[in-house]
Amino acid sequence: QWHVSQAVIPTNDLRKQVHHYMGACSYTLTKPCNSSSDLPYFTVDTQNEHRGSNKKVSYIRAVVINVNGVTVILGKGRTVQVSMKQ
Repeated sequence: QWHVSQAVIPTNDLRKQVHHYMGACSYTLTKPCNSSSDLPYFTVDTQNEHRGSNKKVSYIRAVVINVNGVTVILGKGRTVQVSMKQ
């Protein structure tokens, strides 16, 4: 388990490294490298924004998970939004 606040993301390869993403952009955290019939295509992205008026520091405003036409947004204040493509 890890929690997200500042735009510092741990790697998932057990090397105990982190990446710092201090821009107010969206970043892809993970997605499959190759298409596979065993695994549905998915993406996990972050939506970052600046912390107040300080343009040098940002934080992760939301984590966006897309899989099989379903989008789950984990937002500020523990809000969760779920939507499906029609």
